[in-house]
Parts: sequence; C-alpha cells; structure tokens
Amino acid sequence: MAAPTGSRSERRSKKDRIIKKSRRNKIAMWVMGAVVLIALALTAVAALNISGIMKQANDTDAPAQAHAAQVRDSVQARLDAGREAESADRVAIETTEAPLPSPDEAEAGEEFGLISSPWFGTQPVAKSFVDSAQETQALIDTGVVAAYDSRENPGEIGNFVVTGHRITHGSVFNQAVYLSIGDEVKVETSEGTFTYEVIQEAYRTNPDDNSMLDSNPLGKEANVDRALMTLITCGEWMTDHREIIVLELVESEESEESEGSGNVEG
Repeated sequence: MAAPTGSRSERRSKKDRIIKKSRRNKIAMWVMGAVVLIALALTAVAALNISGIMKQANDTDAPAQAHAAQVRDSVQARLDAGREAESADRVAIETTEAPLPSPDEAEAGEEFGLISSPWFGTQPVAKSFVDSAQETQALIDTGVVAAYDSRENPGEIGNFVVTGHRITHGSVFNQAVYLSIGDEVKVETSEGTFTYEVIQEAYRTNPDDNSMLDSNPLGKEANVDRALMTLITCGEWMTDHREIIVLELVESEESEESEGSGNVEG
C-alpha cells in the first residue's frame, strides 16, 4: 500500500473540500427535489381545477340540452301546425300547443323560432330581456338561443342579433366558430324561413365591446341597407373574450300570413 503523500494539513484541507462539495451536492439535490414536489403539487391543483370545471360543464350541459331538445320539439310542432293550417286554409288545427308567436308578438323569454346550421344543428330561439342582462343570461343558461329584443327581427333591414353558449349550459353554438364564408344559417319563424350567408368569419372581441349590437356591425363605411345577422358566442375554456360572426340575408320564404305585410325583406 502506498504511503499518503503531502503534509497532514494538506490532507485535512483536501478532506474538508470533499466534505463541503458533498454537502453542496446534497443541498442541490434537496432543492431540486423540493422544486419537483412543488411542481407536482401545482400540477395536481391545476388538474383538480380543470376537472372541477369540466364536471361543472357536464353538470350544466345535460339538463340544458334536455331542456333545449324539449323546447325545440315544441317549437317545431307549432311551426308545422301553422303550416298545415295555412295549407288547409283554416285558422287553426287540432294541437296541444299554443300557436307560435311572431318575433314581434313574443314576450321576453318566449320562443318564436328555430336557428339551424350543419355546424350546430337546430336550436330554439327566444326573445331576450331588453332591460336585464341577468335575465337574458339566465335564459341562455337553459340551453336556448336568445335574440336581442332591442335589434331587428329575422329578415328585416338592419341587424338581427342572437347569442348562445359555446361551452357549458347546452353548448348550443359549440361549433359555430367553424362557420366559413358562404356557409348558410337558417332562421325559421311563423313569418317564414330566412337564409343567411356568412360574410365575416368568427373574430374575437373583449367583453366590453358592444359594437356588434349596432344596426351596422360591419363598420361606419359599410352599406347600411342590408339585412344582417350577428351571432355572438363565448371563447375557449377559461377566457373571457367573445366570438363574433356576421351573416347577410340571401333568401326569404315568407309564410302566407306574412306575405304583403312589408315586414320581411328579401
């Protein structure tokens, strides 16, 4: 065995350096371990939060979808009954449902038609509460689409504005943001069927922006003598922005009752 080299003080100094280095390594490992544990804890909390949000979405979706389906079937039956009455040249036929009101006649919160697209199916449309954003919010939380009472009716010159949830509470406009230029959306009421075509694809705006509620949502320079529809829905998960889609009327099929009334623009 080789004899130790160097003086005793040198050997002791070398040993001290090794010990200090070992301690530093242990401290670094402890710090890294603590960082990993904190990261795992934060990930777990985030996962729980996301899980809670998704559970809330599922909890609100099911009852809202069930309610919307029931309302949709009722509105469709009342529309069909109205058509049959017209074709038979009668005022009414036997039905368990009350006649469907026109957009003008509908009370706040009352359904007056259907809106449909291959992207989001067929959804019932009800009139909003013009003086209460809270009641309108409660209305769309039931899974229906709300039409702004302060704006024009389907088919009229100006801006027919509708809003509905994209996420939670029925998710009625879940796929609406995928509408492209030229895609069609139909609105059916007792006054007729109105076909709109997308002229402005979905764009984002902040919650404080209400310019899309103007009679001319395309801007001051655009032609105001147009029958437009603006569709408003929410953004992605955990965001507060809104998605806006603008459409223009391209076809009107008036019901016999509304023909010649002057309320429908084709």
